[in-house]
Amino acid sequence: MPFASESHRTGSFGFTLDGVNSVDNPAEGLKKILNNSVDTIIPFGELERLFRFIRNQLKIQIKKRASRKK
Repeated sequence: MPFASESHRTGSFGFTLDGVNSVDNPAEGLKKILNNSVDTIIPFGELERLFRFIRNQLKIQIKKRASRKK
């Protein structure tokens, strides 16, 4: 995370898949799970609010430009 204030958000949004994946060939197993049904994708969490997203993007750009000047 680029900012310590955002560390609590790690893992706060995403999805899980309902199905059994192959240990021997995980990519093929994942492909089979996704092809079977869209119902296997179970989202969790909520998206970041617009103001917070814009604020963080601005902070990232400011930090990036400041590091270039050094």
